[in-house]
Amino acid sequence: MLGQKRSQVSEATGGKLDTIVGKDAFIKGEVKVKGSVRIDGQIEGLIDSSDTVIVGKTGRVSGEVRAKSAIVAGDVSGDLLLSSLGILETGSRLRGDIVCQGLVINEGVFFEGRCQRRDGKAAPSASTPPKPAETSKEG
Repeated sequence: MLGQKRSQVSEATGGKLDTIVGKDAFIKGEVKVKGSVRIDGQIEGLIDSSDTVIVGKTGRVSGEVRAKSAIVAGDVSGDLLLSSLGILETGSRLRGDIVCQGLVINEGVFFEGRCQRRDGKAAPSASTPPKPAETSKEG
């Protein structure tokens, strides 16, 4: 199982980390990153990444996350809008909805929200919100 988890993380990040928000950092506002970002501090606001967002065990995010994939080990209050994979690590907390292609929820996760499978391959971005699921009306 551990080998499988490592390959999922490596695949999600492409083996590269472009930006790190340290554990003593506090950012309020919109954060746009080309590539992957690891958050060990606190961010209040939108996070828009072209690749992977990693929220470490000490990381706290209050706001929407838009990315190709996300790995959450810390605390997120907001929606995850992903074009690919979402991984919720043991001990993580997510209060918000998830839109993604694939989802891994490990044992010991607190998740309060809804999950929706994303159709299409286009990556979400701050300028193009995902389409809500269509519902049929019976009349």
